Amino acid sequence: MSRFLQAGNACIVAQHQPALVLDYARSRDLAPRAILAGTGMEDVQAPDARHSISPAEYLQLLANVATGLKSPETSFMLGQQMLPGHFGALSHALLHAHSLREAIALLVRFQMQLCPLLAPRFREEGALAVLYWTDSFGAGQQRGFLVEMHMTAMTAMCRWLGGERLPWRYCFNRTPPRYTEQHEVHLGEQLRFHCHLDAMLIDAAWLDRPWPRANAMAAAVARRTVDAAHTGGSQRSLLCALYDYLLEHIRNAPTLELCAIRFGVSPSGSA
Repeated sequence: MSRFLQAGNACIVAQHQPALVLDYARSRDLAPRAILAGTGMEDVQAPDARHSISPAEYLQLLANVATGLKSPETSFMLGQQMLPGHFGALSHALLHAHSLREAIALLVRFQMQLCPLLAPRFREEGALAVLYWTDSFGAGQQRGFLVEMHMTAMTAMCRWLGGERLPWRYCFNRTPPRYTEQHEVHLGEQLRFHCHLDAMLIDAAWLDRPWPRANAMAAAVARRTVDAAHTGGSQRSLLCALYDYLLEHIRNAPTLELCAIRFGVSPSGSA
């Protein structure tokens, strides 16, 4: 069995982000049958910690809600409620993060808990800080929806915890939508399309500016609890692991055969 997560593995706790999506859909009077079709939660009245769904099922849930609502604001509204989330000690650690740098570090380290469908990656290039997002499980046509959702989540969380709107600049690996009103409302006017990455850029000077909501003692307690609960490390998706491997070995021109050997699969992709 692969040690990396794949789209069919039930690894997303249903009472976390999927439950928030359900609540939002129900608040907009979407019929339960339309929301839950193909999600693995058709017979679940109230998701709890014992019930997990797969990334493929979570993607289906988001697709159902987007199709049912037919609103250009859906991805942005879901993003508004996504972080810090309701993940117990992990959300408390985010809530009391001392700075943007600390919040990003938590987001990257606990990607599978906080943002399982897109992986945040961070780079600091001189005076520029770059937070960019890569696909974790194969989002396909939902990639744009997920990018809007995750960028809005990060933007909203930073505004709340930082006490002000941070001067992010946004890059999208896509053509511009017909209308950008929702982007401007939720993200601002610093938008660029036709980019190589889906990324959020900010001057590095903002990384270590203290946040007014920070509480050193509460943050330390939350981090100890989180560390104790994740002593084995956080699992990664196969796509994320492959991305990391290619990035590390790009100068050696890795081949399909070498990648297959590294991940224990055949070159055709079968285990």
